[in-house]
Amino acid sequence: MRWWRRAARQFRWRKTDDVYELLIAELLLRRTNARAVEQVYDAFLDRYPNKILFGNAKSRDLRQLLKPLGLAWRAENIVTLSKHLKQSDCEIPQNLSELESLPGVGPYVARAVLVNAIGLKTVAVDSNVVRVICRYIGLEPTDSLRRQKAFQLFADSLVNQSSPKELNYALLDLASLICRPQNPKCQHCPLLEKCCFAQHEKQKEAGCQEGKTGHSGQRKNQRG
Repeated sequence: MRWWRRAARQFRWRKTDDVYELLIAELLLRRTNARAVEQVYDAFLDRYPNKILFGNAKSRDLRQLLKPLGLAWRAENIVTLSKHLKQSDCEIPQNLSELESLPGVGPYVARAVLVNAIGLKTVAVDSNVVRVICRYIGLEPTDSLRRQKAFQLFADSLVNQSSPKELNYALLDLASLICRPQNPKCQHCPLLEKCCFAQHEKQKEAGCQEGKTGHSGQRKNQRG
């Protein structure tokens, strides 16, 4: 956590515990780079600063506002959510099962929202979190793991009782800055010494270096 406190990325949605603002952020962040979301998020909250205005938004205005981010299905989910909130007096539940049942929300978004809004002791598991945890414990990461109850329970067991929000943000930042899908920066990782993946890569690199040294020696002998 010391690494994260030094290296944490700064975003507007990380400075609020408002359920509505966090819900909008997580919906915009789905399959989208956080830096790309920043400008649209600001414009969205300027236009719809609270759930009541959002619930009364016009569908065409929402679609137009979300157009820069692409993913038409996301825009339609947000339009549907707006209509649902209007019909339910603009109430956003703070119960996990009720929140994840809202249109376009689901388990990941609901967990991410409630971790940061009320400190729910859980980990919002997506493919990035799966990659970090699996590499650390020496398990092959697969997309199906993020939907498996056993993996969710294991991830939840990592939560420090006092800082679930910090752990979740740290996992995301580690995945983005260090533990990338391709060309991870293992040498800069705070988990380097205990990470199974990093140690395996280190051994592979040492083997390659040893092989090169051996071949070099053979060539010298042949020339000799």
